Amino acid sequence: MKNILACVFCLLALAGSSIAGDALSTQSNDAAYDQAEIYYTDWYMTTIAALSPDDVRSGWSIKITVKGQEETAKLVRWARFDDMQADPENQDLGDVRLVIDLFKGGERTSYNANQFYLMSKDGQKRRKLTPAFRAKLAMFDKPCIGKMSYEDLITLQYGNANIYFAGWSDSWDEDVLTPEQVREKGFLFIQLRNSIRTDLFMDWAALNKELEVEKNMDKLDSQPWRKNVRLVVDVSAEEGSTKSYYANNISISTGDYSGFRIISDVFLSKFMLFDAP
Repeated sequence: MKNILACVFCLLALAGSSIAGDALSTQSNDAAYDQAEIYYTDWYMTTIAALSPDDVRSGWSIKITVKGQEETAKLVRWARFDDMQADPENQDLGDVRLVIDLFKGGERTSYNANQFYLMSKDGQKRRKLTPAFRAKLAMFDKPCIGKMSYEDLITLQYGNANIYFAGWSDSWDEDVLTPEQVREKGFLFIQLRNSIRTDLFMDWAALNKELEVEKNMDKLDSQPWRKNVRLVVDVSAEEGSTKSYYANNISISTGDYSGFRIISDVFLSKFMLFDAP
């Protein structure tokens, strides 16, 4: 009887070890990549010819860089690459609008997407895209982006924009970051290449409106929460000048802290791109 019990316990231990090993293996696969680079050009933009992955890499309108194994693992889980299935009858990449490059050491693993499918590099595996997937990568799009008139285009005020994000924090006295540190150490770097993209972002973030005047500038140093920066937005104007905005998880302010506004949960969640809902 004792021998039977001992065998049972051994089998249970081995099973538990196997399950733990599978869990560790899954975590290891999720965290296998050190960085990701995502290139996007408009899902619905009309072009003379179908775009290739290299066309998107060179002609992107939004580029997102994700740094670090933990954050890259979130992207991998969100994109559900493992859900792609072989489709022998449909291996054409089509009109590519999105490229995801994952890096581990010196190696690159690539995935492409057209308006309908997320695909392996060679197109042999794919899964259908959802509207939520397309909206996530389009970032600050509006339904009317493909219908902008000449009058809309000549009123664009901005050039390119660089957005740096280091993760929201509720602490006002620990891990306080300066704008320079966010630019250097942030794990998410979003580049908006053209005036349309930048104007759409400025409109979405309500930064094209006058911000409330900060009335306590002389007391700013006694309010450390004002300076615990987690998001930096550098916007170039058409004439060549640059404006900066800094945000923590309560407000977003001008670069000189002279104006600010309170931000919403929608604003906060926008930059937690690949976190689980």
